[in-house]
Amino acid sequence: MIALTSFDNGSSLIEKVLFVVYLAILSIFIFKYFSTLDGLRDLSGYDMVGRDFITFWQGGRVTWHDQISSLYPRDSYRELLIDEFGEPLGSYVFSYPPHTLIFLSFFGAFSYVTSLVLWSLGGMLAYSKVVTGYIKSSFYVWVTILSPASIICLLAGQTGLFIGALFLLGLSQLNKRPWLSGILFGILTIKPQIGVLLVVALLSGQYWRVIIAASVTSILLFLVSIGVFGTLPWEQFLTETLPKQSEFISKPFGVFDHMVHSPFKWIINSGGSLNLAWAAQGLFMLAGIMSVFYAFRMRISLSLKIAFLCVMTLLFSPYIAIYDMTILSVAAMIYYQFIGSQNKPVSLSSRVLVYLLLATPFLGFLASILFNFPLTVILVLMFAYILFKAMLKESNEPANLIS
Repeated sequence: MIALTSFDNGSSLIEKVLFVVYLAILSIFIFKYFSTLDGLRDLSGYDMVGRDFITFWQGGRVTWHDQISSLYPRDSYRELLIDEFGEPLGSYVFSYPPHTLIFLSFFGAFSYVTSLVLWSLGGMLAYSKVVTGYIKSSFYVWVTILSPASIICLLAGQTGLFIGALFLLGLSQLNKRPWLSGILFGILTIKPQIGVLLVVALLSGQYWRVIIAASVTSILLFLVSIGVFGTLPWEQFLTETLPKQSEFISKPFGVFDHMVHSPFKWIINSGGSLNLAWAAQGLFMLAGIMSVFYAFRMRISLSLKIAFLCVMTLLFSPYIAIYDMTILSVAAMIYYQFIGSQNKPVSLSSRVLVYLLLATPFLGFLASILFNFPLTVILVLMFAYILFKAMLKESNEPANLIS
């Protein structure tokens, strides 16, 4: 999939032991979670197993029952859920652009439980397949695909596995199959905040065929969505959903505040003003644009560029949640492979950093909810700095270039 230096830095015994302990704890947690379910309801009483998948399943459902006009307005969407499940559920909204419904309609054709199983298996299989193209050691493949980010996506019924697979597969095909790469990036517009820096990278690297394919795919998806669903969903999305989502992250909103990890959200959580939050996030955005543009002009390994783009993407958007961090897990392992191929032992500090990054979705959530401490931002920013230094070093060693 992508040319990488051969790597297997001999996973240490302690790494394997810790991974087994992690799996044991994870298994106990999952068993406890499912054993406490009341039918499909969890302990909260207003959430179902699969949680956020309710929104994606309902999105697909309305395409089969001519109820699309009720999908985006919050009150009518709440009524849809009551009609479907018999009683109110959590504070769910459908916040994805209308062309997402083209893909969700498949899941709306089945019952909720069947669709959830298909969603979970499909996401895990897609992400696992892409991960094996980046990581050569079978042990580290398992470490990556079973990392906290992946597990959170499964338990929360979120899109992170699919989005991570689209993002990473598209990047791996930049040189070999540029048209395929562009098509995948066009589909990625279902979650537009993930793709902003991707545009910068493609322009900097002059991937013109990829840009053309992505643009054509995006336009076709837009036109198909209008042809099939009409213009009303787009009008509702632009005039109702986007303003509400902006308001959503600009004010305190309970536990969800600690699932979104950005400088913007941390300042809001700390009681700072909206202007201060945007000013801080703006600096990260500017740094992201400049550094990614520079990185994709450098003559270095594509794998390092991809890792850096993944990391800066997570720092760029004010709306990045813990279930979006599947790309961070792969970036951490790309870096691990890179330092493991340098013909010298991998330091303990580097190993600790990689495993901290893998655990960041969980650790960052705990640090935020317990202490309102921006651990995720700090760790990801530190990793971005380390990656940038590695890229600068490799740019001065042309013999090590990997196309």
